[in-house]
Amino acid sequence: MLMKKMLQTTLLAVVFSVSFVATTLLLQACGGGGGSGTPATLPDFGRYEFYVASYLTSTLNADVLETTDKFTTLVGRYRNGEFPTCPRVRESVDAYILDFGRGCYSPDFAQTFAGQVTVALRDGRFAPDGKLIAASAVSWQTNNLNDSKGSATGSFSLRRQPNGIFEVDYNLDTQTRCDIVASFNGRVRLGVGWFRGQYTLDGSGTYSAPLVGKLNYEVTSANYQPDQCDLPKTGRIRIQAGDRRGTASFNENLSCGTAYVDWGDSFREFNLKSLSFDTCVR
Repeated sequence: MLMKKMLQTTLLAVVFSVSFVATTLLLQACGGGGGSGTPATLPDFGRYEFYVASYLTSTLNADVLETTDKFTTLVGRYRNGEFPTCPRVRESVDAYILDFGRGCYSPDFAQTFAGQVTVALRDGRFAPDGKLIAASAVSWQTNNLNDSKGSATGSFSLRRQPNGIFEVDYNLDTQTRCDIVASFNGRVRLGVGWFRGQYTLDGSGTYSAPLVGKLNYEVTSANYQPDQCDLPKTGRIRIQAGDRRGTASFNENLSCGTAYVDWGDSFREFNLKSLSFDTCVR
């Protein structure tokens, strides 16, 4: 639920609840900031902000894929003869428009939204329940998508390459209590069940929010198993903010949400799910 997370500091309740606005804001709790290090660009980016950044960057891409799954399932249900009333689905040129109108409650997202999302598919095949079975390309773009807490704009694309690899690219911008911007470019190997099956991510992106400032991150062999955990089971997330760098490494022998965190002067095991924070407050 990207929308719910992007607005859930106020709209992770992640980018499209439509999981889009809800995903980036992530958690509606408040927390402090901390730390060591005083780079000129991020004077207070320290260990606490690094833990928060590790959580944000390790969940965001998974939320965007989950949101995409929800969008394409609505299209699939429409293609299979089921016509949702919220959002209404209609065909356009080589695309489908998910139209929430001036505002309606969507049971698929358990949220009221307004605005539109345009979904384009190439060579799409669907299961009887509307789930996407296969496609050579998937993309979507928001058009004034919003709820009572704020709005989200952005685009996403997934393109099949040889050997079962897909190129993934997105840019998201949410306006709620604060401005949160995220982007990612990389590769995903989708497993059984497409988006909600197992998948592995590699690539790099950016994330910007008041709590953590602007940071760059790199994902290496991050394996997600959504039926078991919403954070990676294995893999590595490297984060750079100003002149500070750190790495969160996930291991299948650790509990969900726990990573080995290397923060320059320390190396420790840390449960990222224990964090309580508001991305809009430093």
